[in-house]
Amino acid sequence: MTQKTNTKWISRIFPIEHDFFGMLDKQAKITLRGVEDFAQWLDRGEDRLALGVLERQREADEARFTMEEVLVDSFSTPIDRGDLYEVSRQMDAVLDYVGDAVQEASALEILPPQPFYAKFGVSLAEGMRSLAAAVLSKSGANLPFTEWDSVLDGWKAHSMPVDCKCIYRRFDF
Repeated sequence: MTQKTNTKWISRIFPIEHDFFGMLDKQAKITLRGVEDFAQWLDRGEDRLALGVLERQREADEARFTMEEVLVDSFSTPIDRGDLYEVSRQMDAVLDYVGDAVQEASALEILPPQPFYAKFGVSLAEGMRSLAAAVLSKSGANLPFTEWDSVLDGWKAHSMPVDCKCIYRRFDF
């Protein structure tokens, strides 16, 4: 009971002005769509999917920059502002790497479909779905976000990085 009273008292003095979890959720959804387009592109090799990846990359950058502007101007945040920034930055890095892969594959003319490309894309999309679901579970909840470390640890522990490394090592360059 004391903790609830303290939380209400603190929230009256330092009101949360913006929905940061909603902003992260928006960025996560855009990133997920981009990663799913990438996975489909790896499987099918359709140019429209590659263009979709690059468009999602631009949209995610806009969402991230908007959140960063609000973050800088905000007096209070629901969790540490460094954590909010880091999650946004890491999601942006995922889509940046995916966009770079599309551009480099085109430049080097190593275009999909190729052996193992689809498996790599599926594993990457599964990992991003896990993160997007974790962010969605916190957006709009109006609860203190005390489990953030466990969410991030769970995402890092997901088998996606191991799967991708194993698949990557099977490529014949």
